[in-house]
Amino acid sequence: MKEQHLQLDHLAVGYRGKALIRDIEIGVERGEIVTLIGPNGSGKSTILKSITRQLAPVGGDILLAAFSGDHPGMKDLEKFSPEELAREMAVVLTGRLQTELMTCRDVAAMGRYPYTGRLGILSEEDQQKVEEALAAVHAQELSSRPFEAVSDGERQRILLARAICQEPEIIVLDEPTSYLDIRHKLELLSILRGMARNQGITVVMSLHEIDLAMKISDRVICVKGDRIFACGRPGEILNDEVIRRLYDLDPRCGSFDTKTGSVRLPQPEEGPAAGIPRFMIAAPGSGSGKTLVTCGLLRLLQRHGLRPAAFKCGPDYIDPMFHRKVLGIPSGNLDMFFSPGEEVREVFRGTLRRHPADIAVIEGVMGYYDGGGASGTEASSFELAKQTDTPVILVVRAKGMARSVVPLLKGFTAYEAPGGMIRGVILNSVSKSTAARMKQWIEEETDLRVAGYLPQDSTLSWDSRHLGLLQPEELKELDAQLDRLADLMEETIDAEVLLSIAGADGRGVQEEQTSEKKAPEEDGTVIAAAEKEGPVIAVARDEAFSFYYEENLEVLRECGARIVFFSPLNDRELPDADGLLLGGGYPELHAAELEANTAMREQIRARAAEGMPVLAECGGFMYLQEYLEVPGGTFRMCGVLPGGCRKTDHLVRFGYLELTGKTPDAGYLPAGHRIRGHEFHYYDSTDNGDACEASKPGKSTRWDCMKAEGNIMAGFPHLWYRSDPAFAAAFVEKCRESRKGKG
Repeated sequence: MKEQHLQLDHLAVGYRGKALIRDIEIGVERGEIVTLIGPNGSGKSTILKSITRQLAPVGGDILLAAFSGDHPGMKDLEKFSPEELAREMAVVLTGRLQTELMTCRDVAAMGRYPYTGRLGILSEEDQQKVEEALAAVHAQELSSRPFEAVSDGERQRILLARAICQEPEIIVLDEPTSYLDIRHKLELLSILRGMARNQGITVVMSLHEIDLAMKISDRVICVKGDRIFACGRPGEILNDEVIRRLYDLDPRCGSFDTKTGSVRLPQPEEGPAAGIPRFMIAAPGSGSGKTLVTCGLLRLLQRHGLRPAAFKCGPDYIDPMFHRKVLGIPSGNLDMFFSPGEEVREVFRGTLRRHPADIAVIEGVMGYYDGGGASGTEASSFELAKQTDTPVILVVRAKGMARSVVPLLKGFTAYEAPGGMIRGVILNSVSKSTAARMKQWIEEETDLRVAGYLPQDSTLSWDSRHLGLLQPEELKELDAQLDRLADLMEETIDAEVLLSIAGADGRGVQEEQTSEKKAPEEDGTVIAAAEKEGPVIAVARDEAFSFYYEENLEVLRECGARIVFFSPLNDRELPDADGLLLGGGYPELHAAELEANTAMREQIRARAAEGMPVLAECGGFMYLQEYLEVPGGTFRMCGVLPGGCRKTDHLVRFGYLELTGKTPDAGYLPAGHRIRGHEFHYYDSTDNGDACEASKPGKSTRWDCMKAEGNIMAGFPHLWYRSDPAFAAAFVEKCRESRKGKG
């Protein structure tokens, strides 16, 4: 085990007592190369200046190993004398050095001053060290030239020579490759790698060149916002998505390919998929029939020769299942809390890249303006429509209304302000004659277009339970209902108005788009990933476990994982996998069947005990515990985790949350790392865990949750992996280690 060389303990850095970056928890080993990357102004230099004692920390501690002197060992940075620190640490920062009439050799020789007497007279040995340092950076020809007369790149080489002369135990550099041509960049980094590998010198630096950072670093620290964004080995944490989020890259301008280490500009024919015709189905409030109308319109668009893609606003799992039932391809979740700003547009584009379409239909959430935060509209359909520039069609349940529908719509459009996204209306639960009168009033007195209506029909209603609609598989004759709904819409919905609002030209699928894109197989066959030998993750998917964000599964694949689906209800054997993912769902409705499948429960318990990495959310968390108590009795579960779950008479948790890891070994979310998610459950556990702290966004409400034992992390929160790229990467890496262990 290597020696600990530098320890940053709950460090907060900034200026004039104000913290810009806080909760920095990093340990650096002797001989390790650690590189800080991040956008301009993110605070990389501030961290380095604090490490080198040019800035006083705002909070926390900096501990440095003293390898020389009378008392070696970890020591508070503030307790080093200037002479002691100079022998332990060399610094190459970006500030201008005041050299007056000094030659390049004079500047390099400054590195020997910690070893000379007060007069600064260099011995023959010191002179030799200077010559060796200049030779190491190929700067002998610069030796006699005035330092102020050489180029910026040449100055960098001389400053590195000065640091080499100093014979430090640790060297700190701020953007040392700036101003260097490619030859001298490679030479400088080769020198640093040689110092680390051959002499055990620790290197901490910042770089702008991501490709160089990936190649030279043992570990990379991504700096963004007021926290460390991600930290780990380059191959584990750096992928295209992490780089995009770290630098807020707009895919329309290009991307960075971490596999090749190169910038990729968009080709003219690619486009961002943002210009695809689209519309959102929203409503004044819940219960207006959004899901019914959305599914009917998806089937109707298919009949008109189009290939639609579907999306759901918010964290809902069940409505996307209905979309998938209609289309046969996954539906995407567009959530402004999970993916703020440009991120939600990239989720939109990413789904369309995986499943090309001619038109996109987004189903809204709750009432059009209903959201959270101080404004009450955060993460609402209204905010999503603005962010994605999507025209909106309001579904109004107009039963019992007549002309009152006009002021209702006027109020909704006026509240949105000029230039709003509401463009059309579908009237629900009205007769043909009433719809005709309403259409005339609406189009005469507003700027909205009426795209059609639906009559009241009890045969087209879908039952629900506490988490929303019943799942599609639970509804008898759903396909027949959808066909009947589409038949009805052929008569009551004006497809030309729909397409006009969406920005489509009304034509069918173009000739070159008619080839079908086959959806991933889900019959238990492993889905191939780019890395064919990547770890296999077994994902539970059946009637009891069905709550998964397709985006999360995609993130796991991007990290190199392969996915195989299995059924804890029906399968008798666990797949040959390297990790296990148990999502949410309704295990309480299938408790007896889950208990009866003893072989599956015992295999999961045995594999978990052997160290197989496991992630479990909500229903999966319930399944891992010792028992599940439901109104019909108490049933044995896997017994991987202590305790059990029982139904309460109230909603235990509901809404968005942010999880923060509390300890360095908190599963896949170490101390200080944060990930976003949500909870919605009536069941509670006798042991919810305390590995993480959950907090309500914008509120002071906080509570402990999540079990983290060995390679197991489980709890009630449903997580959005892209909100902490290192989370999924850490899980996949553990699965990869598990795979190697089996080999």
